[in-house]
Amino acid sequence: MERDAGPPGGRSALAPARRTSELIAAGDRAIATRDVGGLRRAVRAALAVQPPLVPVPVLRAWRDAEVLDADDPHATWLDAACQTSLGQPLPAALDRFRDAMTAFAAHGDVEAELLVGMGAAQVARRLDDLDTLGRFIVRAGELAAQGHPEASAPARLGEAILSQMLGDPAGALDALDRIAPDALQGDWAAQLSMVRGTNLLLLDRPDEALAHLELAVGQAGSWSQSVALLLLSSARWRTGDRVGALHELEAAELAAREVGARSNLALVRAQRAAMLAVDGDPGADALAADLQRRPVGDPEAVRLLQVARAFAAVVAGDLDEGRRRILACEVPERASPSSMLAIGLAAALDATQRERWAAVAARRPALRPALDAGRAGAGHLAGGPRAAAVHRPFLPGAWCEPSPPVVELRLLGRASVTIDRRRVPASPWERGRVRELTRHLVLAPSSARDLVADRLWPELTSEAAARNLRVTLSYLRNALDPDRAAPDDPLVVEDEGSLRLAESPRLRIDLRDEAAVLDALQDAAAIDDTAGLLAAARRLRRLPSGPPLAGAAVGSWAEPLLRRRRDELLGAVARVAPVALDAGDGDLAEALVQRGLALDPWSERLHQLLVRSRAERDDLDGARRALRDAQRQLAELGVVPERATVELARTIGIELG
Repeated sequence: MERDAGPPGGRSALAPARRTSELIAAGDRAIATRDVGGLRRAVRAALAVQPPLVPVPVLRAWRDAEVLDADDPHATWLDAACQTSLGQPLPAALDRFRDAMTAFAAHGDVEAELLVGMGAAQVARRLDDLDTLGRFIVRAGELAAQGHPEASAPARLGEAILSQMLGDPAGALDALDRIAPDALQGDWAAQLSMVRGTNLLLLDRPDEALAHLELAVGQAGSWSQSVALLLLSSARWRTGDRVGALHELEAAELAAREVGARSNLALVRAQRAAMLAVDGDPGADALAADLQRRPVGDPEAVRLLQVARAFAAVVAGDLDEGRRRILACEVPERASPSSMLAIGLAAALDATQRERWAAVAARRPALRPALDAGRAGAGHLAGGPRAAAVHRPFLPGAWCEPSPPVVELRLLGRASVTIDRRRVPASPWERGRVRELTRHLVLAPSSARDLVADRLWPELTSEAAARNLRVTLSYLRNALDPDRAAPDDPLVVEDEGSLRLAESPRLRIDLRDEAAVLDALQDAAAIDDTAGLLAAARRLRRLPSGPPLAGAAVGSWAEPLLRRRRDELLGAVARVAPVALDAGDGDLAEALVQRGLALDPWSERLHQLLVRSRAERDDLDGARRALRDAQRQLAELGVVPERATVELARTIGIELG
């Protein structure tokens, strides 16, 4: 085999990969000219991260073009990546990874051997294949000892993953701490943060775990977004944030669909089915049944579906069927989402399972929360009190003490209120004054009571306005908390004559979340923290968009506050969209730009960014449509396009004159 100099541009493949659009173009050129070396370089750069940098259809087109010989290790590596991404059985994909790794080793191509080995290690983790993972660690250690320093970080990452699988989260963190700063870049850095966050959670350090998993979302490329969001969802679930966990899963599903990652999509949907079943959602069993009719190559996804159907049976009142289904699951002795749920339910329903898992948890302390939940559930089924709320992540909600409901207040776009993700029929929220009062309390927190009354009813006397405010406040309290589920945690707070909405985990407001994200963007920009910028930008993308209260008219009091919000949002989009483009995430860049253009359709800079984001993803038709739309918008103002717009137009084949 001809030995290549390395990935395009001469950089180490362990460094950040080139932009997706450049790689796709390079691969397409290599296929058109039957350039074997060029396609090898494109394959190496695209597969330098796991999951791959380019979409599945591109990988499949490269594989099926037959430019590479069947026995070329790059072709074997490419086939392994395709199989993994398309949701085909993982054992066969792992065999292909091993074949490629052996071939690269035989040719002395250490860099490729390491990259293939890291991909194989990720698949081995999903298969609970400790032998393959152990062999990779040994081999990476040998290469490091032979004078290949780039092998050290993969070896330590492999050690961390193995320690996690063996139930030693402290050992996993120790291995990660021995990785030199910046030794892993791009998606491999995201993998590092994911492993660290997961093990911090296993050590019951939830705040640190959530911080590292949020960081992973910022580091991850478009391909591994769904994985990072899936882990973030698991962490939120474990900490009792059921609503937040399900929202992260919705974002993870969208991310997997956008890049065509069927394997990731199946895993995300299976976890969603399991969480919905635990939460008593009637749609869980139907979702699990639908997924089981489709081929699923990931053992964890299969287990989650089994767990979902067991919980659904229990919630429906059929304990015997739930017991039969949960005992039929082959549960690994490690703290995966499926095993924690399965242990909790099995220990609740069967005394022999409590004994079995007690022995295992003595060796694997990370399993103890699920076992403790199972014991509490068994006590409740035997006639005792409901299990404490802390056990709710592992037991049907009806078996546990109720948690205060989570109220979500949406003010962006069409305004709505949901309580534990369910809309309340015939709510006082339908009253316009209730919604306007809410917006005031969000945009101008801690306002004096008499000032609020004066702003909302300027035409009335002070006494009449105060009376209207009292009535409207009563309606608002009924809309947000009709059952007064937590009387010592009111959602509308009056303090020394001022009104505010509570800063409570059980009250979530999209406008308030947006303000927090904008603050995070400013903080990250101030210290040139690219990962922090991207993490905040992705949080912004996951928030609803649209004008507050769908643009409904309000008093003049709101105009300066809304103008300030608009300016801050436009400034943030203009700052972070180019960063997303440079990171190769054109989807994120376009989503941000579209949010900005909804506020300012005449911003030439935003139109330029939209054209760039589409052009860099090889969507020339979309780029030209965006350019023509910009031309029309500018013509309405009588503005001559900037030189940058004219030059950008030429790059996509349009002459503006």
